[in-house]
Amino acid sequence: MKTRNGLSLWVYAALAAIVSAGGATSQGAEAQEWKTVYLAESAEYTQLPLRFGVEKGFFDQQHLHVQFVAIRDPVVGVATGNLTLAFGPTGTFLRAAAHGAPIKIISSAFRSKGPYYFIARPEIKSFADLKGKIVGTAMAGTNMETIAKYILRTHGIDPKNDVTLYANGSNQQAYASLLGHQVDATIIHQPFAALGQLQGHAVVLVRAWTDLPKTYHTGALIAADSTIRNDPDVLKRTLRAYFASYAYAKAHYAEYVPWLEKHLPIDPRAIELSIQQDDVI
Repeated sequence: MKTRNGLSLWVYAALAAIVSAGGATSQGAEAQEWKTVYLAESAEYTQLPLRFGVEKGFFDQQHLHVQFVAIRDPVVGVATGNLTLAFGPTGTFLRAAAHGAPIKIISSAFRSKGPYYFIARPEIKSFADLKGKIVGTAMAGTNMETIAKYILRTHGIDPKNDVTLYANGSNQQAYASLLGHQVDATIIHQPFAALGQLQGHAVVLVRAWTDLPKTYHTGALIAADSTIRNDPDVLKRTLRAYFASYAYAKAHYAEYVPWLEKHLPIDPRAIELSIQQDDVI
């Protein structure tokens, strides 16, 4: 069954179960069958709380073994059954579903807004200074490109006529393109916005979530139609462990930040600054 906004009633039931379960455990967990869940392998700053949660035992509490899988495309991974669920851009998932991919959004993700930053070389003091410059937009056709264009327009810059757009990749690749003067500004994730500030290579022109519509949610979790139909319980248990992992990391920075510093080979000051800047979302 579908509600008027297109979400399945199962989604609401699952989220209600998560809330009533208190996040970390569920009633009768000791009687649950142990199952294996497959999650995307990632060393990204925003995804490491999952590994932290595995180490803290939140998946064990749900009687779940976790196997991380190296897959580039989360939609393909979920649709083929190689991933139990996956995180990614809401817009990408909606387009895939609209083209017939056998997936559904089953939950919002760990954040309330898109954790994007618009950074530029230090000599650029405002968006007006970007006219005639090259702007990095991650990858063509992605959510980040759409948001980059939206931010430019919000600040009076015509993406078609005032700047040259360049698909400069994401994370390390995007940061390297700024350092190498391939671009004058770029949309980017943490911890590279913080790293650029600390190293003196970049300034933050805007935190993207201040420009985006208040109701615009950039991250979501998807599962395959077959998994939703055949094994909804494993999805509910996985969601409980997922949110417990992120909630614990956020509530215990004194424990999580040192752990994160061991798993990200960059300046620890950048990690601490990233945590501070992202805390609100």
